[in-house]
Amino acid sequence: MANCCRSLCKLIFSSLLFILNVVDCLAGIVLLVYGFYLYSTLKIDSSDPKLQWTFASSMSLGILLTLASCFSFIGISADSCRCALSVSAWLTIPVALTELVLAIVFSLCKDEVFDLLDEEKEKLHLTQEAFETFQMWYQVVVWVLFGLFMCEVVRFHVSKNLRDAINLDIDEYYRLLDKEQEEEQARMLEQRLLLDQKYSELRDEYRNKYNSSYQQHKTA
Repeated sequence: MANCCRSLCKLIFSSLLFILNVVDCLAGIVLLVYGFYLYSTLKIDSSDPKLQWTFASSMSLGILLTLASCFSFIGISADSCRCALSVSAWLTIPVALTELVLAIVFSLCKDEVFDLLDEEKEKLHLTQEAFETFQMWYQVVVWVLFGLFMCEVVRFHVSKNLRDAINLDIDEYYRLLDKEQEEEQARMLEQRLLLDQKYSELRDEYRNKYNSSYQQHKTA
Protein backbone atom coordinates (compact mmCIF):
# COMPACT_ATOMS: atom_id res chain seq x y z
CA MET A 1 0.00 0.00 0.00
CA ALA A 2 2.81 2.39 0.91
CA ASN A 3 4.60 1.65 -2.37
CA CYS A 4 1.41 2.35 -4.33
CA CYS A 5 0.91 5.70 -2.58
CA ARG A 6 4.53 6.66 -3.17
CA SER A 7 4.30 5.70 -6.84
CA LEU A 8 1.10 7.75 -7.20
CA CYS A 9 2.77 10.76 -5.54
CA LYS A 10 5.75 10.43 -7.87
CA LEU A 11 3.43 10.36 -10.86
CA ILE A 12 1.58 13.47 -9.65
CA PHE A 13 4.82 15.33 -8.89
CA SER A 14 6.33 14.35 -12.25
CA SER A 15 3.21 15.45 -14.15
CA LEU A 16 2.98 18.76 -12.28
CA LEU A 17 6.68 19.41 -12.75
CA PHE A 18 6.35 18.66 -16.45
CA ILE A 19 3.56 21.25 -16.74
CA LEU A 20 5.65 23.82 -14.83
CA ASN A 21 8.60 23.08 -17.10
CA VAL A 22 6.47 23.73 -20.17
CA VAL A 23 5.21 27.00 -18.65
CA ASP A 24 8.73 28.13 -17.74
CA CYS A 25 10.12 27.16 -21.12
CA LEU A 26 7.38 29.06 -22.96
CA ALA A 27 7.81 32.05 -20.64
CA GLY A 28 11.56 32.00 -21.24
CA ILE A 29 11.01 31.98 -24.99
CA VAL A 30 8.50 34.85 -24.69
CA LEU A 31 10.99 36.91 -22.67
CA LEU A 32 13.74 36.21 -25.20
CA VAL A 33 11.46 37.25 -28.06
CA TYR A 34 10.45 40.35 -26.08
CA GLY A 35 14.11 41.20 -25.55
CA PHE A 36 14.89 40.81 -29.25
CA TYR A 37 11.83 42.95 -30.01
CA LEU A 38 13.15 45.70 -27.76
CA TYR A 39 16.57 45.48 -29.35
CA SER A 40 15.37 45.50 -32.95
CA THR A 41 12.45 47.94 -32.65
CA LEU A 42 13.71 50.44 -30.09
CA LYS A 43 17.41 50.38 -31.01
CA ILE A 44 18.47 49.55 -27.48
CA ASP A 45 22.17 50.06 -28.21
CA SER A 46 21.62 53.82 -28.47
CA SER A 47 18.65 54.26 -26.13
CA ASP A 48 18.15 55.34 -22.55
CA PRO A 49 19.77 53.19 -19.79
CA LYS A 50 16.29 52.27 -18.50
CA LEU A 51 15.47 50.62 -21.82
CA GLN A 52 18.86 48.93 -21.90
CA TRP A 53 18.23 47.58 -18.40
CA THR A 54 14.79 46.35 -19.46
CA PHE A 55 16.32 44.57 -22.46
CA ALA A 56 19.15 43.00 -20.44
CA SER A 57 16.87 41.80 -17.64
CA SER A 58 14.36 40.28 -20.08
CA MET A 59 17.08 38.43 -21.97
CA SER A 60 18.84 37.23 -18.81
CA LEU A 61 15.65 35.96 -17.18
CA GLY A 62 14.57 34.30 -20.42
CA ILE A 63 17.87 32.41 -20.59
CA LEU A 64 17.64 31.38 -16.92
CA LEU A 65 14.07 30.11 -17.29
CA THR A 66 14.95 28.13 -20.40
CA LEU A 67 17.99 26.57 -18.72
CA ALA A 68 16.05 25.71 -15.55
CA SER A 69 13.29 24.00 -17.51
CA CYS A 70 15.82 22.09 -19.65
CA PHE A 71 17.66 20.84 -16.54
CA SER A 72 14.37 19.76 -15.03
CA PHE A 73 13.31 17.95 -18.23
CA ILE A 74 16.63 16.08 -18.24
CA GLY A 75 16.33 15.21 -14.55
CA ILE A 76 12.83 13.78 -15.01
CA SER A 77 13.50 11.79 -18.17
CA ALA A 78 17.05 10.45 -17.58
CA ASP A 79 17.71 8.16 -14.61
CA SER A 80 21.45 8.72 -14.95
CA CYS A 81 21.07 12.52 -14.72
CA ARG A 82 19.03 12.93 -11.54
CA CYS A 83 21.51 15.59 -10.40
CA ALA A 84 20.01 17.86 -13.07
CA LEU A 85 16.77 17.79 -11.07
CA SER A 86 18.62 19.11 -8.01
CA VAL A 87 20.32 21.81 -10.08
CA SER A 88 16.95 22.88 -11.46
CA ALA A 89 15.37 22.90 -7.99
CA TRP A 90 18.03 25.13 -6.44
CA LEU A 91 18.19 27.30 -9.55
CA THR A 92 14.56 28.24 -8.97
CA ILE A 93 15.47 30.23 -5.84
CA PRO A 94 17.52 32.97 -7.58
CA VAL A 95 15.18 32.80 -10.57
CA ALA A 96 12.11 33.36 -8.35
CA LEU A 97 13.76 36.25 -6.52
CA THR A 98 14.81 37.79 -9.84
CA GLU A 99 11.27 37.47 -11.19
CA LEU A 100 9.79 39.12 -8.11
CA VAL A 101 12.30 41.99 -8.17
CA LEU A 102 11.84 42.56 -11.90
CA ALA A 103 8.05 42.47 -11.61
CA ILE A 104 8.12 45.10 -8.87
CA VAL A 105 10.67 47.29 -10.66
CA PHE A 106 8.84 47.03 -13.99
CA SER A 107 5.60 48.03 -12.26
CA LEU A 108 7.20 51.01 -10.51
CA CYS A 109 9.05 52.21 -13.62
CA LYS A 110 6.16 51.67 -16.01
CA ASP A 111 5.09 55.31 -16.29
CA GLU A 112 8.68 56.53 -16.63
CA VAL A 113 9.41 54.07 -19.43
CA PHE A 114 6.18 54.93 -21.25
CA ASP A 115 6.81 58.68 -20.91
CA LEU A 116 10.36 58.23 -22.16
CA LEU A 117 9.23 56.32 -25.22
CA ASP A 118 6.42 58.78 -25.89
CA GLU A 119 8.90 61.67 -25.82
CA GLU A 120 11.44 59.95 -28.05
CA LYS A 121 9.10 58.27 -30.52
CA GLU A 122 10.38 60.34 -33.41
CA LYS A 123 14.02 59.85 -32.43
CA LEU A 124 13.50 56.10 -32.20
CA HIS A 125 11.34 56.04 -35.35
CA LEU A 126 8.60 54.43 -33.27
CA THR A 127 5.08 54.48 -34.69
CA GLN A 128 2.01 54.92 -32.50
CA GLU A 129 0.97 51.35 -33.26
CA ALA A 130 4.37 50.02 -32.18
CA PHE A 131 4.21 52.16 -29.04
CA GLU A 132 0.79 50.77 -28.11
CA THR A 133 2.04 47.24 -28.82
CA PHE A 134 4.97 47.85 -26.49
CA GLN A 135 2.62 49.12 -23.76
CA MET A 136 0.40 46.06 -24.08
CA TRP A 137 3.27 43.58 -23.96
CA TYR A 138 4.92 45.48 -21.13
CA GLN A 139 1.84 44.91 -18.98
CA VAL A 140 1.70 41.26 -20.04
CA VAL A 141 5.34 40.77 -19.07
CA VAL A 142 4.74 42.30 -15.63
CA TRP A 143 1.84 39.95 -14.87
CA VAL A 144 3.73 37.01 -16.33
CA LEU A 145 6.63 37.76 -13.99
CA PHE A 146 4.35 37.75 -10.94
CA GLY A 147 2.79 34.50 -12.13
CA LEU A 148 6.19 32.94 -12.79
CA PHE A 149 7.30 33.83 -9.28
CA MET A 150 4.45 31.75 -7.88
CA CYS A 151 5.25 28.95 -10.33
CA GLU A 152 8.88 28.90 -9.21
CA VAL A 153 7.83 28.59 -5.56
CA VAL A 154 5.64 25.62 -6.49
CA ARG A 155 8.39 24.19 -8.70
CA PHE A 156 10.92 24.25 -5.86
CA HIS A 157 8.66 22.29 -3.52
CA VAL A 158 7.58 19.84 -6.24
CA SER A 159 11.17 19.25 -7.37
CA LYS A 160 12.32 18.74 -3.80
CA ASN A 161 9.51 16.27 -3.03
CA LEU A 162 10.09 14.39 -6.28
CA ARG A 163 13.82 14.20 -5.63
CA ASP A 164 13.20 12.92 -2.09
CA ALA A 165 10.79 10.28 -3.42
CA ILE A 166 13.31 9.14 -6.03
CA ASN A 167 16.09 9.01 -3.45
CA LEU A 168 13.81 7.02 -1.14
CA ASP A 169 13.18 4.51 -3.92
CA ILE A 170 16.91 4.27 -4.59
CA ASP A 171 17.66 3.75 -0.88
CA GLU A 172 14.95 1.11 -0.67
CA TYR A 173 16.35 -0.62 -3.74
CA TYR A 174 19.81 -0.78 -2.21
CA ARG A 175 18.37 -1.99 1.09
CA LEU A 176 16.54 -4.79 -0.73
CA LEU A 177 19.70 -5.58 -2.66
CA ASP A 178 21.72 -5.77 0.55
CA LYS A 179 19.03 -7.92 2.15
CA GLU A 180 19.05 -10.31 -0.81
CA GLN A 181 22.83 -10.53 -0.63
CA GLU A 182 22.70 -11.25 3.09
CA GLU A 183 20.04 -13.93 2.54
CA GLU A 184 22.10 -15.47 -0.26
CA GLN A 185 25.18 -15.53 1.95
CA ALA A 186 23.13 -17.10 4.75
CA ARG A 187 21.84 -19.79 2.35
CA MET A 188 25.34 -20.49 1.09
CA LEU A 189 26.64 -20.75 4.66
CA GLU A 190 23.79 -23.08 5.61
CA GLN A 191 24.44 -25.28 2.57
CA ARG A 192 28.14 -25.37 3.37
CA LEU A 193 27.43 -26.36 6.96
CA LEU A 194 25.03 -29.08 5.82
CA LEU A 195 27.59 -30.33 3.33
CA ASP A 196 30.32 -30.34 5.99
CA GLN A 197 28.00 -32.20 8.34
CA LYS A 198 27.20 -34.76 5.63
CA TYR A 199 30.87 -35.33 4.87
CA SER A 200 31.60 -35.58 8.58
CA GLU A 201 28.90 -38.21 9.02
CA LEU A 202 30.19 -40.17 6.01
CA ARG A 203 33.72 -39.93 7.31
CA ASP A 204 32.64 -41.21 10.73
CA GLU A 205 30.65 -44.00 9.09
CA TYR A 206 33.60 -45.18 7.00
CA ARG A 207 35.91 -44.85 9.96
CA ASN A 208 33.61 -47.01 12.06
CA LYS A 209 33.38 -49.58 9.28
CA TYR A 210 37.13 -49.64 8.90
CA ASN A 211 37.67 -49.99 12.64
CA SER A 212 35.09 -52.79 12.80
CA SER A 213 36.73 -54.67 9.92
CA TYR A 214 40.14 -54.19 11.43
CA GLN A 215 39.00 -55.51 14.80
CA GLN A 216 37.42 -58.56 13.15
CA HIS A 217 40.55 -59.25 11.14
CA LYS A 218 42.72 -58.86 14.21
CA THR A 219 40.52 -61.23 16.24
CA ALA A 220 40.62 -63.84 13.47
